[in-house]
Amino acid sequence: MEQVIWLPGDRVCLVGDGVLRLVEGGAARPGIDVGGLPGSPVAGEDGRLEFLDAEAGRCALLDPATGRIEELDRRAAGERARRRPRRIGSGSLAGDPEVAEVLDPGRRLALGVNGPDLSLRDLTDDRVRPLTATGDAEQPWQVEGACWSPDGTRVAALRTDLAGVRRAPVVHWLGPWEEIEWVPFTRSGGPLPQLHPYLVEVATGEARPVDVGTEPDRFVAFLGFRGAALYLITINRARNHLRLLSARPDGTTTTLFEERQETFLPSAFGMALDMVTLLPGSGRFVVRSERSGLARLYLYSADGRTCTPLTDGLDLPVAGVDLDYPEQAPETPEQGVVAVDEARELLYFKAAADERRPYDRHLYRVGLDGTGLCRLTGEDGQHDIAFSPSRCCYLDTHSAIGRARTVSLHAAPSGELISTLAESGTVADTGAQRFTAVAADGRTEIHGLLFLPPDLDETRSYPVIDLIYGGPQETRVPRRPDSARVATALSLSALGFACVIVDGRGTPGRSKAFHDTVYGRFGQHEIPDHVAAVRQAAATRPYLDLDRVGIFGHSWGGYMALRGMVTAPEFYRAGVAAMPVADLDDHLAMAIEPYMGSPRDNPDGYAAASSLRLVDRLRGRLCVIAGTSDVNATFSATVKLIDALVKAGKRYDLVLLPEVDHHPRGPARDYYDAAVRRFFLETLRPEEHEACHGSD
Repeated sequence: MEQVIWLPGDRVCLVGDGVLRLVEGGAARPGIDVGGLPGSPVAGEDGRLEFLDAEAGRCALLDPATGRIEELDRRAAGERARRRPRRIGSGSLAGDPEVAEVLDPGRRLALGVNGPDLSLRDLTDDRVRPLTATGDAEQPWQVEGACWSPDGTRVAALRTDLAGVRRAPVVHWLGPWEEIEWVPFTRSGGPLPQLHPYLVEVATGEARPVDVGTEPDRFVAFLGFRGAALYLITINRARNHLRLLSARPDGTTTTLFEERQETFLPSAFGMALDMVTLLPGSGRFVVRSERSGLARLYLYSADGRTCTPLTDGLDLPVAGVDLDYPEQAPETPEQGVVAVDEARELLYFKAAADERRPYDRHLYRVGLDGTGLCRLTGEDGQHDIAFSPSRCCYLDTHSAIGRARTVSLHAAPSGELISTLAESGTVADTGAQRFTAVAADGRTEIHGLLFLPPDLDETRSYPVIDLIYGGPQETRVPRRPDSARVATALSLSALGFACVIVDGRGTPGRSKAFHDTVYGRFGQHEIPDHVAAVRQAAATRPYLDLDRVGIFGHSWGGYMALRGMVTAPEFYRAGVAAMPVADLDDHLAMAIEPYMGSPRDNPDGYAAASSLRLVDRLRGRLCVIAGTSDVNATFSATVKLIDALVKAGKRYDLVLLPEVDHHPRGPARDYYDAAVRRFFLETLRPEEHEACHGSD
């Protein structure tokens, strides 16, 4: 997808494939070759685009209107680099966004860390001074999620108490001697880091605690400042009780809104940040809630006392977490609320348009008084929307499986087409077919996508691979043609496999009841749903060979692939479990407890979800892929799985990736992909593997 950069005057630049195009007055100017410029562009203060590679000491300034490029000398490039936020470190888990400095509103100071304390870096001369002096190894300050007050006099930041939190060892094997890195890691039911919010005075370093109550194990996130008031949300460990608070400069707070669910709140894998959208002009806020059984939007007055339903006229859920984020990118929420135009009292949001296509994403408009609900996009598929800062126009990047991607400019609030700016041209035939099936409960409709071999001959039979995820945080069926999930399916279908991807019960994007299927019962319904879907897809496609079915998944998908091999051994003949866990007691607390409760509160559910005690049922070939530096699904989980397989006398294949975390990259990713292809050729198409590779 192209990078979108809005400029003053509702001009916009589209950058992709080494070409930059300026759109002005509804028309796109001829493209400018920027393939040789350093780094990725950002909008500069003088209307030009800044391309910077700080490590190489290169910087170029581009005027998008004229195409004129000014290359700066090394000294000037260094000055530009000083004014950019610097990377501080990696996120807590693989796949999390990198942690970077936070710039103040005046772009004079950068908030960072020096050891366990906060620090300030002067952007003019690069001098660093301490801001706090109270941090230590057990109670460090963190920059992640911090924010500045509008006048730059205060910083809101978290201090983390790690006392009692267990550490997981990450062994670095490749040096002259092994080295052990100890990483804080809370398994299901274990002690969590305690998060304490503070307001820190920039001039003095004085830190005032923000009163969020005394409940332990709460998660805290800042929404930002409005004037002197800080807005933040808290959510309890079970992820079923959220509060929106307003904090005064002295740290005292007022509760503006609370939401409780008997099960879990939407976006429970993260901080549910997409549940609350603050309107900065008035202090009102919009809540995305599933209290009615469908995700809907509600507008609250600034004091939280008055509630106006906004989307009750739409009998479809408002979008929540992104359903198709890139495989190697951060798992960031896609806001149901796309934009708010307070001047016109309008709100724009995303939702489906047809219950027959529940995962499509369309743009809607509604008045802040709840009237005038209107859908603005027409074509089936995904509509990725980027509004101009003035809210007078927006870009719509429309894509769907089997369709060309288009980029168009539209007027707001009417949605009227101004111009079509780009079309991706002809679409490669993916062989993908949408299908529906009835879940294992005999009544719930579930949706899937089937990728067939490009040279399909319906008189032959083809082995099937179930590409599974099954985790309750996201859906898996790809919605965009350039998705990494499409690439995976195509690479396998090109080898003569039919690939099935299904979103079964317990995944998001549908009703609350559909999602709640997973509550307390993780690992019990997912495989039956997938088996039912594959069988029904094959019922009308006799060329799908149900005697040769494989299953492949990564992360939660690795758990599910193993789950399929031991709970449906008569159906799945071969499986690849990549970066898996086999027992929920081994997993990261925040990723499973919202859906299962704690092991103490739900011992039967955790016992039923364990695959370690079922490995004696394994009949087919199992391949396990693990990274030794994985802290999402720790390497110890793989060791325990292998131990159980050995004790049960079961054969297994192991692909071990040294110094690789949860998301293999570069050569490790290439090896991972090749190992998956080779394994399925060996097990499901042995005649093809023998012809290509002999006996190796």
